[in-house]
Order: sequence, then C-alpha cells, then structure tokens
Amino acid sequence: QILSGHKNYVMVASYTPGTADIITASSDRTAKVWSRPSEGAQYACVQTLDGQSDTIMSMSVFEKEDGKTAAALGLFDGSIRVWAAKKGEAPAHFDLDCTLDGHRSSVNALTFDDSSRSLFSTSSDTTGRVWREV
Repeated sequence: QILSGHKNYVMVASYTPGTADIITASSDRTAKVWSRPSEGAQYACVQTLDGQSDTIMSMSVFEKEDGKTAAALGLFDGSIRVWAAKKGEAPAHFDLDCTLDGHRSSVNALTFDDSSRSLFSTSSDTTGRVWREV
C-alpha cells in the first residue's frame, strides 16, 4: 500500500509502540498518523500534526513514563516538538505536549532511552543534548 498525502518530501517514518499505527514526517512541516481498523485493512491518515515552525528532519516515537505514546519531532530550526497521545486510544490522537529549545541548527537525529527516560538529540550546531524526563 502507498501512503500518500504529504505535500513535500517524507523525511522519516516510525511505527508506534504496541500498535500497528505509523507516523510519517515531512519537509511540508507536518507529521501524519496512519492507522488501520483491523489486521489486513488499508492504512488511512487519521490525524495531521501541523503547526511545526520548519521542516521535520528527525523523529523518535516512544512510550512516556505516564503511559502516553510520544512522537518527538526534530526540526530544521533547531527546536524539538513533542506530541503525546493517551495509551489505549484507537486510533491514537496526539496533542502538543511540549517544545524543547536549545539547539542553534537542524536537529538531525533523535533517540529515546527507556532506562533513563531521556531523549537524546544531535544537531548541525555540532552538539548533542540529553533531555531528561520528556
């Protein structure tokens, strides 16, 4: 199946933990949540996460300590926007949880460590950052 709907390059994609939902993120400054009602059914876009200030360059999808599923989006302008959805919602509905500022250039990679509950980001500003308790 082809998932289409973005207006520009799709930069990254990830499955969400514990579900078959997929999140795609694009240089059109949106991320899209794709879900299917049952095994074998076709995926459909169920939500567009918009309002990003710049191109989405990276993404990490993880489960937060409070049980919410989170999608951290690393932007070209150096900011990170974290969206979260309540556990067990089908399909998931994401709301903006927080914005992390600190990088001076593109956030090129994001990864989450379950044991320390920390998000790690790397940037074209030549730094890496550890964000605790995201």
